[in-house]
Amino acid sequence: MNVTNLLRGLTAGTNRSTVTGTIMALMVVLSVLAVSPATVSATSHDVEINVQNPDGDYVDNASVEIINTSDGTVVETGSTDTNGYYETNLTSGDYDIIVDHPDYESDNQIITHTSGTLSAVNFDLVALTGTIESTVTDSNGTAIDNATVDVVDPSDGTLVASGTTDGSGFTSLNVSTGTYDVIASADGYNPVQNANVDVTADTVTTTDFALSESASDGTVVDSQFDIDTTLGTPSTIYAELENGTYEVTWYEVNDGNRTDLVTETINVTDGPTVHEFAPTNISESVDGDTYGVEISFNTSEDPDAAVLSSGIQYSGGGGSGTSTSIPLGMIIVGLLLVAGGVLVIGSKD
Repeated sequence: MNVTNLLRGLTAGTNRSTVTGTIMALMVVLSVLAVSPATVSATSHDVEINVQNPDGDYVDNASVEIINTSDGTVVETGSTDTNGYYETNLTSGDYDIIVDHPDYESDNQIITHTSGTLSAVNFDLVALTGTIESTVTDSNGTAIDNATVDVVDPSDGTLVASGTTDGSGFTSLNVSTGTYDVIASADGYNPVQNANVDVTADTVTTTDFALSESASDGTVVDSQFDIDTTLGTPSTIYAELENGTYEVTWYEVNDGNRTDLVTETINVTDGPTVHEFAPTNISESVDGDTYGVEISFNTSEDPDAAVLSSGIQYSGGGGSGTSTSIPLGMIIVGLLLVAGGVLVIGSKD
């Protein structure tokens, strides 16, 4: 039955006003039915792009380039938000959508889009990787086999990769591109951390370790800090200590050689206390200059003793210091985050 006959049947025997009302109601119903469920509002977007990695994590700040395949013109560029999401409106046609990010392999998809209908385009990017190679020796240069080398994400302490050395003290680990803390440890030796190790795609990054032997009656926390003048003018080295007795050596490093400046004994009895030392001319230091502090204590004699934090104190500029809170428990498991340097933790006579 066509619409005309339908109307005739429905309106038979009714007056004009009733007919008019019935026709208007039918027109509204037909207009609703005529709308396809796949259409979107003209004021909204009709292309959604979602970008994630193989673990299902969102990839933010990935660049998006959309090319009209009919003539090769770039019609739009942009980047994904913190949820790995990008939206836009496109006229009907074929498009090549290219997604790029420095930590992942580039990917693209060609779509046929009809304006006013929603096109959802999903990307699962493959992470770029590089290699960290490490050789672990003792202080005499003798290879240490079965040493553990851990790669840690300094932003949250996550263990990214771990390996053990062979008979020549060597191990190789493949990781995603990024910046990591790499920690070497072995039974009978003080762990060492090399901070801020940069890994780039398809390259080998070498970071080696020389471990010193440990003893059982004391603990040593040895931290080094690179000057960063963007934080202000460097003024002091500092260490925050819990109750206990400490032997503290403040030093500087030039061309890889350590020069001790002052060694002092510090007794802390009133809870967490910050101690500072101002090396001569530290305010004239430039980026890359290195200072350090070695702190020795004995937890069998002072069970509460701990190094809570340490770093460089700055004045003026954009910040007041470079320390990261250092709970002793995190030191022991090798998850300490120390800005710009090498951490040695262990025991000595």
